[in-house]
Amino acid sequence: MPFVSEVDRRSFKDRLTPAEFESEATFGETFDAAFRLGVDEEQSISALYNNEMYARRQQQTRELIDQGLIDRDQYTDRRGRFDYDRAATDLRSRFEGLGRPGEVPDMIKTDAELRTERNEILRVRREEAQDVLSRGSGIAQFAGTASALILDPVNFAA
Repeated sequence: MPFVSEVDRRSFKDRLTPAEFESEATFGETFDAAFRLGVDEEQSISALYNNEMYARRQQQTRELIDQGLIDRDQYTDRRGRFDYDRAATDLRSRFEGLGRPGEVPDMIKTDAELRTERNEILRVRREEAQDVLSRGSGIAQFAGTASALILDPVNFAA
């Protein structure tokens, strides 16, 4: 009589999963991930970073104004601020159904769309950094985060 029955052996084999190998992150990779995460999300001026899409929208709007598709005065308030949300909505309603699908609605993005795009970029960066940090050494995490926070302007003022 065998010590382990055939039923137990099959049950054991069914529960086996292949081993997954995750390489250890090097000191440099971990330091870099912690530094980038600290700059992107922990500095007092982090909100000023990763806003390239706003500059791109401003350039696209200037081009549309120069082409005559948008009247600058119609979307400028009393303080001189341009209302991108209203301009985007009007452009989409005016050119809906013309051109290639998805081409015209992306001429100008609204503030909410840009905020969502920025948050998505930061989410992807955060997940990549967390993956590296989970495999890296603690001293590299500390050194990277400390280096990012030392460069915070609030620390220079103190």
